Amino acid sequence: HFTFLMNGAEVALYFFDERCRSSTLKLLTRCKGALWVFVAIGGGLMYNDYICLSEGLTVDRPILIQGALYSELCLFREKFTLIKENHVGDFIFFECTYKGRSVVISKTKMGEVMSAVATTLGIRTYDPVFIINQGTAGASARWLNINDIVIGESISYICQLSTDENRENDRTNPWKKEEYRTLDGETASYRADSGLISTLKGLSCLKREGIYFDTVGTGDIWTKDPDTVRKYNRENGMVCEAMECTGAYFAANTLGTPLVTLRVISNNELIGHPYDPSTDITAQRAVIDILDELFEKNEL
Repeated sequence: HFTFLMNGAEVALYFFDERCRSSTLKLLTRCKGALWVFVAIGGGLMYNDYICLSEGLTVDRPILIQGALYSELCLFREKFTLIKENHVGDFIFFECTYKGRSVVISKTKMGEVMSAVATTLGIRTYDPVFIINQGTAGASARWLNINDIVIGESISYICQLSTDENRENDRTNPWKKEEYRTLDGETASYRADSGLISTLKGLSCLKREGIYFDTVGTGDIWTKDPDTVRKYNRENGMVCEAMECTGAYFAANTLGTPLVTLRVISNNELIGHPYDPSTDITAQRAVIDILDELFEKNEL
């Protein structure tokens, strides 16, 4: 079956023949008025129903865009056409269209557990083509400036730590990093989808100065101490630090949905640049630029 939105209501079409499904979806995609839908079984007509499609409605699989806070979603809500707000438990999804394509905005809330739950719900509910996890990050490299963009080819989970035994006389820095492993010994996959990264690297909007493809450190932590920032940079190879990427990457990779994170640098403690809340908009503009170019090239 195929589910889409019609005048704010969810409509499900059930197909019993692949040819029927293929021809009907082609008509739905092109139609901007009214359409008779026939569902056939074994060549015989079972029933028909009349439906009216809203202007601009699309039946393509959506792109899912995530942000932890409303401030990280406000520009999307201004630019996109809202069809419906969908509440799934305590999580909210804004079902929208943008330039004739389906886009879902997800407020994940802050933290790794929240982002894992929101990503799982988003994938199970919408089966998105891909996911952009976007928001702010603090720099852990001196050369990054406020409003620079980092796209995470990979992430490093910085909260997987352990201590040695018998350290009663040395409490200066007991923590050491551990590679995350599941109970059966497998390492977690924290790399962005290679095909999605390749597509993004080919976009002209991402070739300007101040946009980098690199490693994003992530965990339930906000590091402001410069010595700790430098330590994480050395141990993890990360250039910035966020708080939602591990959960999102792990859920998406486990469920087979391409995901990439895009982070704007909001502060750099290494060079004395404090947190700038206005940077939220920079990340959202970058995502809209990506959508504009992808839609124009019809690469989805």
